[in-house]
Formats: sequence, C-alpha cells, structure tokens
Amino acid sequence: MKTTIIIGSGNKKKGLFWDAVIFANHVSGKVRLLPYVFAEKHKRFKKLYLWYKYNYFFLISFPHIRTISLHSLQKLRQINSILILEKIPVYLVKPLLEIKRRYNTKIVFMVNHEMLDKSNLSTIKDQVDIVIVKSEVAKKMVHETYEGMGIAYLQLPSAIIPNSNRKSEILQQGEIILFHAAGGGGVLYNGVGRKGTEYLISALDKVDTSYKLILLIQKNNYTKHLIELAKHNNNILVVEKHVNDRLYQKYLESSHLAIYPSKVEGYGLSLIEALSVGVPVVTTDASPMNEIVIDGQNGMCVSATLDDEESEYPIYSINVEALRETLINLMNSPTRLKEMGTNAKNHYAMVVKNFQREVNRVL
Repeated sequence: MKTTIIIGSGNKKKGLFWDAVIFANHVSGKVRLLPYVFAEKHKRFKKLYLWYKYNYFFLISFPHIRTISLHSLQKLRQINSILILEKIPVYLVKPLLEIKRRYNTKIVFMVNHEMLDKSNLSTIKDQVDIVIVKSEVAKKMVHETYEGMGIAYLQLPSAIIPNSNRKSEILQQGEIILFHAAGGGGVLYNGVGRKGTEYLISALDKVDTSYKLILLIQKNNYTKHLIELAKHNNNILVVEKHVNDRLYQKYLESSHLAIYPSKVEGYGLSLIEALSVGVPVVTTDASPMNEIVIDGQNGMCVSATLDDEESEYPIYSINVEALRETLINLMNSPTRLKEMGTNAKNHYAMVVKNFQREVNRVL
C-alpha cells in the first residue's frame, strides 16, 4: 500500500486547509498530513506551538485523516509521494530532499497562479517531479517560467457533502434566492474586492424581479463600505459575520443561483462548492472561472475586460450592465434555472470522477 504525505497549512481559515482535506479524501493508500504555518516571522518555539496546535485541530476535525510531525516523518520506512500545497517552508527543504534521496520519493507541487512564488519554486525545482495546476492560467505561467517541467491540470472537487434532502423547486411566482460570499474581501483591485461584490450590488440596484440576495460578509475595514452599499437595497440580506461550515452550506443549499463576478480567482472553490449542491453559477467570462462554469449549461459567464495587461496574473472588470441583464433573464426563467441546477450536479460528478482518476495517477 502506498503512503502519501500532504504538506499544507493547518489554518482552517486558509483555502489550503480545504485543499489538503480534499486531496486526503480522494488519494488511495495511507495519507498523512503535515501542517505548517506560513508566518516565517515566528520564532522556532512559536512555530512549533502553532504546528502542534493545528495538528490537534486536524485530529479532532477529521479523525479518519492522520497527521504527522516532521520528526515522525523522517522515521517512516517508505514514502511513495509528497504533495506540497503552494509554498515550501524554508525549514522543510533539506528534510524533503533527504527523504527524496532516501526513498526515491516523488515530489509533487501544487500552485495557484495568483500566489505563484517563483523564487520559492526555484528552491527545489530540480527535485520537483510534477507541478499540479488548477487552471489554464497557472499552467501557462508555470510553463513559461519553468519550461520542460512536468505539469498536471486538475480541477478540485468540493469539501462539501451535498444534502440529498435539499429542496430546489422554484415556484413560477416565487422569490428567487441568490447567494454570494464576499468573505473578508482581501486585496482591492481599482477599488473593487476580488469577488466583485461591488459589481453585484450595483447590478441588482435596478432589478425589479422578486428576489433575495444572501450576502455573507466578514466584517473588517474593507467590508464596511459593502455593508453601506447593501443597506440601500431591501432585497439584500447581509450576514456580517464569519459563519461556520454547516451554516455556510445551509445558506448555499437554500439558494437558486450563486453569483461570483470575480476580478481574480486562484481556482474558484466557491464556484465548485455551489455546483456540488446543484446551484448554478453566474461568473466572469475569464480563466479560471469559465473553466468551472460552462456558459449556458451549469451557469452563465458574463463578458469582462482585462484590467492590466502588465500584471503578473490577469485581473478582470466585469460588464455590470451585462451582469444585470443576465441576472434578470435567469430570474425570470425558473425552468431554465432548474435545468442548470441539474447540469451543475452532473458536471460536478464528472469533476469528482476525473479528479479521483488523475490524482492517483499523478501521486
């Protein structure tokens, strides 16, 4: 039986936490998780404290997935493959290379295009056997930077387990429930957050169709102005707190349409989460968003323009009028929404099947 080590963040608030869980749930054989902390500024004792704290977190949250420390890792008799998620901590470089030499272990590195640390990858690029990318954008960037390096394109499934009792019937005269998670907002691009929440609020400003938008916001300095914008629309229900996973899924599954007019996405996990529970998605017609949402089938892709051609990675501005028109057309077509929801489930089933096949081939 093969043994795979997955190295990623132990911080549940980071997307890498879920990436680690997704891989661990689909890789065959024994899986061990080695959490790390990104903050290199921490002193060694602080880092170790956080390390074991998050080891414990992993154990109580996912008892079927075992965690491991670096000390225990070096005592294993055989390691077939090591999957590193997005960043190689400096203090792990030497141990990893020693393990590769000792066991002839395959080292696989997964990157996001908007977090591609070229200097970090170059640290052990000669020892990396294959790079996993989650989008065509990331594939192009890795190819241009490290020509000749092995690349595997994988679409990740969701960590959400769909509720089979979800009620998705839409009455002809009923209220359409929309969903959007703005999160903490993160970096602003020309005054707009990465999820394009400002575009969505603006597009809904002149929509007369009966609807309710569930808008999840983590309250901070950035999101204050989103709350101010949203309060002028009585059809927007603002949930301004960090919701737990169960409540997040409940809100998502109660919706008929998810909307993400994103300016940039590393992969688009929010999009794939919606598809996994049969909720179609309206998003930006650009990579990687339009690789997950197939226009006219499991959702709609709205035209957008490239903000800055000189940027290291592509950032887009969506056409707000086109977004408004798309939303009005879909909200006035409940039958079409229902068909797209069915297509969303079918598409997601294909994503899971392809992922299980390819990830076990790569690892």
